[in-house]
Amino acid sequence: MIKNLASNLVLEEVLNPEQLQAFLLFPFKLYKGTAWVPPLINEQERFFFSANPFWRHAEKVLYLAYNDKRQVVGRIAGFVNQRYLSFSNKKTGHFGFFECKNNPFVALLLMDAVKHWLHKQGIRHILGPLNGSIDHECGFLMNNFASSPKPNIPYSFPYYPDLMKTLGFKKAKDLYAYTINVQKAVKQIAQHSPPSQSHSEHDQHLDFILRMANKKSVKTEAEIIRTIFNEAMGAMHHYQFAPVSRAVFLDETIDLLDLVDPSMVLFAEKIVKKKHLPVGFVVAYPNFNKITKYFGGKLGWWQKLLFALCSPAIREARLSLICILPSRAGCGIGSALMRQLIETLHRKGYKELEYSWVLEDNLASQKLAERFGGKVYKTYRLFEQHF
Repeated sequence: MIKNLASNLVLEEVLNPEQLQAFLLFPFKLYKGTAWVPPLINEQERFFFSANPFWRHAEKVLYLAYNDKRQVVGRIAGFVNQRYLSFSNKKTGHFGFFECKNNPFVALLLMDAVKHWLHKQGIRHILGPLNGSIDHECGFLMNNFASSPKPNIPYSFPYYPDLMKTLGFKKAKDLYAYTINVQKAVKQIAQHSPPSQSHSEHDQHLDFILRMANKKSVKTEAEIIRTIFNEAMGAMHHYQFAPVSRAVFLDETIDLLDLVDPSMVLFAEKIVKKKHLPVGFVVAYPNFNKITKYFGGKLGWWQKLLFALCSPAIREARLSLICILPSRAGCGIGSALMRQLIETLHRKGYKELEYSWVLEDNLASQKLAERFGGKVYKTYRLFEQHF
């Protein structure tokens, strides 16, 4: 326990289940009346449990800040990902799950605690918010606060960036969320297709084929995605990337892949001597937040029934990942995957596709989004500090 006598604040490390519950439930009061969407509590609990394979190569620390009335006024987590340190050869630690009242004393107390923890591990550079790794929620929202987030995308208060600046943090990187009008994108595709050729005829001139995911082989499909993801991101030294282990990837994605429509998970394959070699993929799924925002963080039998009944009515989707093997870059695979995804969404009655997130310096992904009418409508920012 650390007391800040000047501000009547108390800092405690989260060490027991009761404290973890207070840590997880704090945002529910903080964001009441905003566009924030409550996360599923059991999913967040599972992330922090020691059984999570992510903790085989990462360490964490969690803190809560209390006022003199023993009310929670802030929280933060610190992370050291050994796979990231080894791959990047950079001594960088991360902070995440940051939430606090609009009070610089609270923010300072929380951030100093994480920096002190990192300092003891020989780390002098902190970056965030980043919830464990770049593959999880990251960044503070910078605009469009009236709009609710899509699944696995954060929502935060407008005052957070100002608190970071007050604490001496600087911008590290911006992340963009694009919105694509599906109907307009389909019309644009039709206008740019040769009138004498159908898409299937046009694709015959390419040296790859597209297929949708196989629901009967979810683990196999997940491993294909992980392999391409690691090779593509590793080759380009993607920002804050660390290779994802098979255990971690399955733990984090198997439920999602088993849940989503297989036609929204597409693979590109090159055929060599009658063998199908995966060279790219795209993963999209419905905006489940349209339903889960009413669950209050719970997922019992009633919520599951509502989810099953209401999911077919969702008309918004999120493209969360698109990857092409470096050896196949520039071969039109990205455009082909995007085109088929958009046409599939249109056929199923979807109106909007969010492509998120895209790094501010990832020009290839930006051009791909813009090629289909995508426009930046949200920006998220990562902050950093050397200490």
